[in-house]
Amino acid sequence: MQTTLRNRIRALADQGVRSEVAYFEQGEGEYLFDRIPHRLILSPSDFQEVVRNGRFDCLSFIYTTEYMEHVPDDYAGKILYEVRGWNKQVALNVNGLGQVRKVDGVLCIAKYLKPVVLKHLKRHIPVYVDGNAVDPMFRFIRHPNRSWDDCPVPDKNRKVIAFVGRLDRSKNWRQFVRICGKVNETEPIEPWIICNRNDAVAMASLFRRLSRKGLLDVAKVIVHVPNHRMPELYSAVRRSGGCLLSASEREGLGNHVLEPMACGLPIVSSNVPGKNEIIKHRHNGMLYRLNDTDQAVRYVKELLHDKELRRRLRSNGLNTIRRDFNPPRYAVRFQKILSKL
Repeated sequence: MQTTLRNRIRALADQGVRSEVAYFEQGEGEYLFDRIPHRLILSPSDFQEVVRNGRFDCLSFIYTTEYMEHVPDDYAGKILYEVRGWNKQVALNVNGLGQVRKVDGVLCIAKYLKPVVLKHLKRHIPVYVDGNAVDPMFRFIRHPNRSWDDCPVPDKNRKVIAFVGRLDRSKNWRQFVRICGKVNETEPIEPWIICNRNDAVAMASLFRRLSRKGLLDVAKVIVHVPNHRMPELYSAVRRSGGCLLSASEREGLGNHVLEPMACGLPIVSSNVPGKNEIIKHRHNGMLYRLNDTDQAVRYVKELLHDKELRRRLRSNGLNTIRRDFNPPRYAVRFQKILSKL
């Protein structure tokens, strides 16, 4: 039983391993698990009943330690805590591991997280590293095969520069707007900001900044796109001759980089831990110094004009996905880690 990760559940199911999702509050993402066993846990007693009746070999707490202290005393399986990013709350969670309940292992999504976790652990717990898997539905959708009639289409002769993520500080969307503003001075581009309209203050700030940079009339703000529609959105960006631009200050590993890469979309990204474990500069993407707007602008412009560079990045990006992030291999790696607990 785990608290998220649809891709892992499906990959394990293909190898005959049953996995279920437990979550502790309802949210917009519940639809992602519509064909996966999942349940809402409302109380410690509810959680204990689920664990006792589920005959689970492993309980994986992802992002949270909520209810870890309520694992039944007679539970004989393994307990795993997973670190998929780093912030103050995760640091507190890691500091507290093993104080109330024995934890058999910690799994980090990226290599840079392992030394950080080891520094914060108060007791000896084995720490492992494994990445992620990309759902096979993320692939380039050719024009005749489109099924989403309302998929956005860029204006004629404009190349799309796409942002995907929340409108929060760590995603660095303001930097994205600055870069696009400078590119737009010489190139016919169309920024697409793909996000959720959950923060009215941030949304208002976004429109003000787009206006200041002369982008308001050409940008598209695309909100609440269902996950299964994202491959068509990425494919539309690719067909325009554009790219994904990720300016984020930090990432766990970065699905918003992996998924468009699997669709053959070239990536320009800030060079920060997590993402630079996926992207090798000029091999399968372009890495610029964090907050170096001028360097990012140069790389975006180069990518818009150099067809051979685009072809090479797309080809090597697809090879990266097939080699390191395909579900069957991911499921095998994960089971090997569980066997060591």
